[in-house]
Amino acid sequence: MTTLFKWVHLSDIHFRAASKDGFNSTELKKLLPQYLHTHILPVDALIITGDFRFAPDNEDNSQSVCDYIKQLYEALDLEANKVFIVPGNHDLDRGGIRSDVIKGLRSEYTPEEGIFDQERLKSLRSNFSYLSDLRKRLYVNHKEMVFESDDNPHYIVPLEHCNLLLLNTALTAGCVENGHSSDEQQLLLGSAHLSAAVHSINNEKPIIAVGHHGLRHLQTKEYNICTRFMESEGINLYLCGHDHALWDRPLGGKGKEVTVGCMMQSDQNVEAGFCVGELMSDGSVYIHAHKWDMGQQNWFPHPPREQLFKKLYHVVVEEESAEEKKAVEETEKTIVQKDHEFSLAGYVLLGGRGLNGIKYIWERAGNTVESLAFNKRLKDSEDFSVYRTSAYTCSVSYGCLLSCNGRQCRFCETGQIPYRGNVSAEDIALQNIFMAEYDSDCPSFPQVRGNAREFAFMGQGEPGFCYPAVRRAIQLTDFAMERIRQSVHRYIISTCGIPDFVPILIEDYNKKLFKNRVTLHFSLHAVGEERNILMPINREYNYRRFIDECEKFYDTTHEKIGVGVLMFDEYRFAEKVDGTKTFSLTKTRLEKLMNELNRDVFKIDLCDVNRTSCGEQRALSNERATELLELVKSKGFEAKLFSSFGDNEHSGCGMLSASTENITPPGNKTKAQFNKAVELLNEAIAAIG
Repeated sequence: MTTLFKWVHLSDIHFRAASKDGFNSTELKKLLPQYLHTHILPVDALIITGDFRFAPDNEDNSQSVCDYIKQLYEALDLEANKVFIVPGNHDLDRGGIRSDVIKGLRSEYTPEEGIFDQERLKSLRSNFSYLSDLRKRLYVNHKEMVFESDDNPHYIVPLEHCNLLLLNTALTAGCVENGHSSDEQQLLLGSAHLSAAVHSINNEKPIIAVGHHGLRHLQTKEYNICTRFMESEGINLYLCGHDHALWDRPLGGKGKEVTVGCMMQSDQNVEAGFCVGELMSDGSVYIHAHKWDMGQQNWFPHPPREQLFKKLYHVVVEEESAEEKKAVEETEKTIVQKDHEFSLAGYVLLGGRGLNGIKYIWERAGNTVESLAFNKRLKDSEDFSVYRTSAYTCSVSYGCLLSCNGRQCRFCETGQIPYRGNVSAEDIALQNIFMAEYDSDCPSFPQVRGNAREFAFMGQGEPGFCYPAVRRAIQLTDFAMERIRQSVHRYIISTCGIPDFVPILIEDYNKKLFKNRVTLHFSLHAVGEERNILMPINREYNYRRFIDECEKFYDTTHEKIGVGVLMFDEYRFAEKVDGTKTFSLTKTRLEKLMNELNRDVFKIDLCDVNRTSCGEQRALSNERATELLELVKSKGFEAKLFSSFGDNEHSGCGMLSASTENITPPGNKTKAQFNKAVELLNEAIAAIG
């Protein structure tokens, strides 16, 4: 199942001068373009369902609105001809003559006939001078754009995989009687004009209707006739605004009407929001909602309003040419994985059907490493920005260099593997590129296709010992992500405390070498002599040296460094370590650890301990974990609990052993994506050198 057409739908911009808009309305408009660029790409269209201005201001602001819409479509990597707009009731010119024309039309119009006489239609359309001016400015470089005809206020836009039916629901809006608006359940579409627009279509592609008002605002008879007609024609999705709320409701027997919120937020009585929709190859439609959070003062996904409308449309596959049929036949044959020295050996699904992610096994010259794609992470966190983020971890060496002289961490499975050398920068990047490229067209979970991508160097190996390779891998990955229009949330370099590479990282950061955020994560876990026991590397690289370098890094980036602290609870080592058989993270030990850290520079991740051959511990109670979390927060630290997926599949933190047991060989889809990833990597190498 693939995405045929993906769009962003927003409504009711109500663009105003900042002095009139209020704090939240100003901020949500200002932050929306970057949010779209970071979290929504790629898309095929931007749909805006009217109310571009705030009519009571009585301002001619079409140029300002056009400039803002340009910010939006450029943030989505679109051209203006991929922006589709319809008018709202705030976009028309009101007056006594218009009210008289509407009253006369209502008195004579019959839905059974459904025709607006030409004189009244011309008069009503003349009141949309603001829309006309906005169109001229918006589409100045796209003279090919086609709009409504003189005798029909509605029109069709044929697209590659569907048709948009653009409705002017505001045509009969703006009627004033006795000093009050009389639009509620009084609007008219003109059923005959609706029919004529639909019957102008000469293909069998799905039809998506777009208008400003919800159809409940129509006169009752008009509503019944028009919705029955839409149902009979298979128009099963109607996108609208006007009501300043995020919701969906039935449309006929099968269809859905989706209302998005507005672009203004003065109080809790309205919902500032927008939706992202996807028409799938099986006819289903995904709706992903996003909402402005007044408390957090930012945009976030809004899961309660996410919907999957299964098989809303009957999708007809057009007759293929002989060449296309041959291409399909070739695709259906067994795909051969590219002959690449760093090859994909197989994968293991994490959770039922891979709901939590996938572990991939890579091989070069008989040595194996693992990388992990986590599309769902278990976090007790207030950071809603990670909700629509897919997280990937990659390996930087075969085994761990620390194991060469017994300096490996005493709780880490990878440290038990003999060290076989570092993974090259190109092979590190290939892990990243493949996982993100696969998820950008994920066949099993389409909802992850639009996620931002977060890459962490915390698989097998210590990134601090091979920073030059990590640096080049980031550059190669950045190029590939731009090439396939995937947004990067950040890169995380996770280290046990090797300080020597941080000054180089700071220098690279100051040179603006990276196109996206690069952050640090410090696996600390204990301080003093106890850290020497848990992490013998501390004897050579004392954690205080790394803390000093982290503070310099913070001075450069002004972004807090995450500190990993494992929540040991009667952890039993497989063998005695320096006379120690068990270890627990007590409150006293945790306080000593926090005393070494500046809460303005560091944030703390309290992590579950996974089972390895190195040892095991009793089950950690939620009460004990919460006590530790509350202690950390009481000291003024930003903190969260982190529970790693993949414990059962040996894919969690400290568990990577590169085992090839129980792996599934790559199928056609996986091999095809691997081949694409290799091509992307080669493009990146050629571009970067």
